[in-house]
Amino acid sequence: MDQCADWQVNVSEDNLMALLSQAAMDRLYQVPSLLEDERRQSVTAATTSAFERVGIFLRVCERSREGRPWMPFHSDGNCCAVNVALNNGTDCQGGTLLALTEGKLSAIHRRQGDAACHKGSVCHAVSAMTSGWRCSVILFFHQ
Repeated sequence: MDQCADWQVNVSEDNLMALLSQAAMDRLYQVPSLLEDERRQSVTAATTSAFERVGIFLRVCERSREGRPWMPFHSDGNCCAVNVALNNGTDCQGGTLLALTEGKLSAIHRRQGDAACHKGSVCHAVSAMTSGWRCSVILFFHQ
């Protein structure tokens, strides 16, 4: 994609479960059911059994020589993605989650614990960091 370090760590469901409560895990797995397709019909995927596979990873963006200061525009090869902010937007300058939806560019501002969910086909990016750091846990749901 680009020449920046990946700064991504894959996490198993068991490892994430060890860090979160069962209620928090249940909420994460219910988020994709809230996503609507272009016909405004709900995507039926509220439990782990509705997915062939769930990929989970942590990603850090940071402005440093060895860090990843941005994420270029891309789309994912999955049914949908849930991106949970692990720190507040005040911990950095830049690093805004961006998405191209309905023919326009949208900035998605999140606080710690907020989740953004999108279909894998949505083109999205993270704007360039000018200071600080940004960390997210990302779940890819595959059908």
